Amino acid sequence: MSKIKNVFSSITYYKKYNIILFIFFSMALLCLTCLIVLDTTRELKVSEISARWDIIYKFLPGMKANGFETFSAASQALKSRYYLVAKLVVAGISLLLILLTGTLLIKRRRDINSLLNLGIKKWRVTFQLVVEALFPIIFSFFAILALLLIFQSSFKTATVSINDHLFNAELPYELNFDTAHTTAIESDQDKEKVLLPFNERSFYFVEASDKTFSYHNVFSIVSLSFIFLLLLSSLAVTLTTAFLVNFLAQTMYY
Repeated sequence: MSKIKNVFSSITYYKKYNIILFIFFSMALLCLTCLIVLDTTRELKVSEISARWDIIYKFLPGMKANGFETFSAASQALKSRYYLVAKLVVAGISLLLILLTGTLLIKRRRDINSLLNLGIKKWRVTFQLVVEALFPIIFSFFAILALLLIFQSSFKTATVSINDHLFNAELPYELNFDTAHTTAIESDQDKEKVLLPFNERSFYFVEASDKTFSYHNVFSIVSLSFIFLLLLSSLAVTLTTAFLVNFLAQTMYY
């Protein structure tokens, strides 16, 4: 019980550091969650549009559709962009954790030296410091989960809008048909018949699936993102703490 009180007392005393860590980790968790949802939405859109093109190919097997090639290229470019942003988020939070942990431990070097002088082993000191650092990270999980569940409708609207906007930046509104190998399309009316029940503007529009934004799915995605970032954070904080504790142990008598 006393150890728990000591942990909370330390967190309260160094609250500025913990608040900064909480804010930045929450932002990283939110960004990673949004990227996963965006990529999931992209995959669902790709699946639906591909099915529509399959129908066109079924009735017009000799026709080539340049629009589908453009769509596929846009999908791959969007996927690469999402992965790049995810890598930047992971790299950024890792670097920030190392810097924040190092700064705090240097500031707490007297406390660390006192614990070591009392005969407490270095691994115990390291473990306590890591536990203290992970508390604000754990709190961020509940904060982001509650935020997304409360504003679920707004989250869905924003995610779908961003995904559609990025797709539309790459896609033509007008479908370009290569009719050199088919005589089925000779006029705009023929094109409209092929696209039924869609038109040239609605062909690329896909209604967002309610399953993607259900409470269970949002919880699963946030949990997956959190576990990944928690493991990454634990590794970064543990390595940084272990290095500095060993360094301080070797230099405290000099």
